[in-house]
Amino acid sequence: MTVNVGTLVGPAPHPTLSPEGRGTTSATTSRTLSPQGRGQGEGWSTRTAIIDLSKPENPREVTYGELDAACGAVAAGLAARGLTRGDRVGILALNRTEYIAALYGTMRAGAIPVPLNIELPAESLAFIAKDANLSLLFVDAPHRKVAPDVPTVDFDADYAEFLKPGPFTPVEPAPDDICLQPYTSGSTGRPKGVLLTHAGQAWQIGALVNARRMTPDDRILVAAPLYHKNALVWTKVGMAAGASLVLLARFDQRLYVESIGR
Repeated sequence: MTVNVGTLVGPAPHPTLSPEGRGTTSATTSRTLSPQGRGQGEGWSTRTAIIDLSKPENPREVTYGELDAACGAVAAGLAARGLTRGDRVGILALNRTEYIAALYGTMRAGAIPVPLNIELPAESLAFIAKDANLSLLFVDAPHRKVAPDVPTVDFDADYAEFLKPGPFTPVEPAPDDICLQPYTSGSTGRPKGVLLTHAGQAWQIGALVNARRMTPDDRILVAAPLYHKNALVWTKVGMAAGASLVLLARFDQRLYVESIGR
């Protein structure tokens, strides 16, 4: 069985991340990757998943239960629009809770999230949209003007209407099914899509949780943009460990230092 990476914020145990599934039996692995060690035993749903400081004047704390429900609502919303396994869904926005819900929810639906570089000009974004054959784009207010010409869901306008709350059964992927398609910066030519599989990402996430001895008591400050691999890795690893993400919209020196101090 291959874990759907989009379910790593949910309550179910994940065989790919279990000691047996990964072929390891060390005490550290058992502690950090078991459902209980990942904050997914009793009371997992009330643990803090995200401290959202994307609007510092109005901070939000989001529990794992709330994030899990949001991911399911995104997946159901995509399915209601006819999107299915293998369809590409772009995300063009600053860091925020809805970005993470869209990322994991798209994976749960069997579709493939394509995080877009918010620093690219409209021409480059249009190229990526065509190259990836985007079926839908999640966007925020600051990036509406440069958004490619594809159907959109606006985090700041019609996102709530798009969501379909309620139970959703995640698509069970094959090992080689693609779970994520980030793009290179295009510094030596056109941006190029990178195809990351569910099995490969599940293995990497488990290895990093183990190597970094991540636990649900950890706090991870994410200020790098979520389209970039560094922020994406810390987000996936943090969620898999049951840790809490402290999420900034973008790097801000004052807010970054203040967040560490908290």
